[in-house]
Amino acid sequence: MGKKILIIALITAFLSFPAFSEVENVKVGGQIRFRAYLYHRYDLERSTDTNDHVDYIEQRTRVYLASDLTENVFAKVTIQGVNTSPVGNQWEYSNVTSSNANSLIEGYVQLKDVFSTMGLDYDLPLDFKIGRQFFAYGKNFIISPVYSYDAIKATLNLDPWKVDLFTWKLDETSTSATGAGSNDDQDFYGIYAAYTGIADWIIEPYFLARKDRDKTGSDKRMTWGLRAVGKPLDGLDTWGEIAIQDGSDMGLEVSAMALWLGGKYTFKDVTYKPFVNLEYIYGSGDKDSSDNKDKAFDQLYEFTEFGYTYDPKVSNIHIIKAGLGCSLTDDLSLALNYYHYRQAKKATYGTYTNSGTSSTDIGDIDVARNGTDKDIGDEIDIVLNYRYTEDVSTQFYWAYFMPGDAFSSPTNKDAYSIRGQMIVNF
Repeated sequence: MGKKILIIALITAFLSFPAFSEVENVKVGGQIRFRAYLYHRYDLERSTDTNDHVDYIEQRTRVYLASDLTENVFAKVTIQGVNTSPVGNQWEYSNVTSSNANSLIEGYVQLKDVFSTMGLDYDLPLDFKIGRQFFAYGKNFIISPVYSYDAIKATLNLDPWKVDLFTWKLDETSTSATGAGSNDDQDFYGIYAAYTGIADWIIEPYFLARKDRDKTGSDKRMTWGLRAVGKPLDGLDTWGEIAIQDGSDMGLEVSAMALWLGGKYTFKDVTYKPFVNLEYIYGSGDKDSSDNKDKAFDQLYEFTEFGYTYDPKVSNIHIIKAGLGCSLTDDLSLALNYYHYRQAKKATYGTYTNSGTSSTDIGDIDVARNGTDKDIGDEIDIVLNYRYTEDVSTQFYWAYFMPGDAFSSPTNKDAYSIRGQMIVNF
């Protein structure tokens, strides 16, 4: 009830805003996402315990209010509520909201063309976005819009260049100037640029840094990256991204890298517009945790799904993806994807700790490897997308993972997952 009152109050206050300020183009919108999940045998062991079969329902609702306050000032507020059914053996729904992600996920002000607005004679188109906001770059390999941050972002639009400079707070230990641990914070900052001066290509260099400091010193993991997206031929989309990490993390010297190469060809003049795609993904690993070096790649704040069931982090892993699909109608598409997973270094790690002390390839399936073989396994995914209307879309997937020789009996049985989804935008 409290959250309903908060939403009503926000809408009422926002819509009444013209009484004390000039407001243009007030917009109310949002999204409802409904998902049903089924996970089977994620412990890779044939048994009757609760890990053999889990299913639940999740509903995520977002409501936003946005307005152009003046010509060069824009504000947006978004509230999110997530409700998840109790985990059990039946499809159930519950309005229980404890420990769910019900919160303010966006709340920012955007100042456009700052120098011109201030009356300064600088031919430099500079925008600022201040407050809680999402970040989305590339194919979400390093930074994705799954998370929002209390951040400041400056954007320079210097055609054909666009440059973002940003910083956000990851962890604030204390807000007291004299409080214990007041200097023990985690911060993140970076520069992300895009160059569009070459026809049919986009080149994106970037630099990112995560700094973790305390009163005894600090660690800084730095990521230097380059991404390119292009259309060398009609119907052919290609992309490539390389990221190199150095610096220090948890007291260890960092030396890691990751790579993502891919291409997709669509037969546009053929019935059903069939397509084929091929991708290679690599994340470095670290077999020796005693050499004072961390060679494990850290994907930072990514959201990439390389197989819906295994769904690994890109760390200590080679991934080959091959797929094909088609558009059965203007609104219905079908895709079949195959994944092969292989460790970069033989390891037995059972969790992805992101601690800098070891590298792992663990994804949603958190089962230790035997350390004697690199073959993680294979996965086949079938994905069906249907656009019901312009505002309503649905998706269904079935993903089947087959463990390789990196797993030993009894934890080497097949696993699968099923998900149905409906999204409504308004």
